[in-house]
Amino acid sequence: MSVEVSSSSVKVITVFLVDDHPVVREGLQALFSQHPEFKVIGEAADGLSAVTKFQELQPHVAIIDLRLPGQSGIEAIRAIRAQNPKAGLIAITSFDGDADARNALSAGANGFLFKGSPGAEILDAVRAIHGGGSWITEETAALLNATDGSDLSPREQEVLTKLAEGLRNQEIADQLGLSLSTVKTHVNAILDKLDAVDRTEAVVTALKRGIIHLPQRKW
Repeated sequence: MSVEVSSSSVKVITVFLVDDHPVVREGLQALFSQHPEFKVIGEAADGLSAVTKFQELQPHVAIIDLRLPGQSGIEAIRAIRAQNPKAGLIAITSFDGDADARNALSAGANGFLFKGSPGAEILDAVRAIHGGGSWITEETAALLNATDGSDLSPREQEVLTKLAEGLRNQEIADQLGLSLSTVKTHVNAILDKLDAVDRTEAVVTALKRGIIHLPQRKW
């Protein structure tokens, strides 16, 4: 004799999507819509909205892009975690830098994914986070193990960003209100921490690792 199971007895995992690109949100929405155990209950396109809507919706799991307008994904994750210690948060990014992964996990993300991840992996990650676990792929673990995680200070990151913009030391000093000698000290520290032989290599290394990012284009 067969027993009919009421659909109301099936526990659905609620998901909240945060990305400033509609096509990404639509793709994830389509992925989850194919599996009845998941339900997307909301979306946000920027960090500030993400924090506000998370509080309103209280989803089981939020998937948050790291590069968002206004408030970054890292800041949004940190803010949500501060308000919701048990929140399920997955950081997702197009970039493969170890600094992005370190910063996301340090901010409070339970998991880390790349946007190129297979759909099955994304679903498994959400299941794992909802179950109280974490999600770090072998690829991400290898990325973290391949570097020592030497951290740049906020000021060093600021100077490094100016280097990426092509500014000379004196121009950086003028813009940041620092002395020329202080800027030189920061540049030397940056080269040392990134094991770079010159400014160009430091910038390239920082971009690859996700320590700094180029400004997003506005179309």
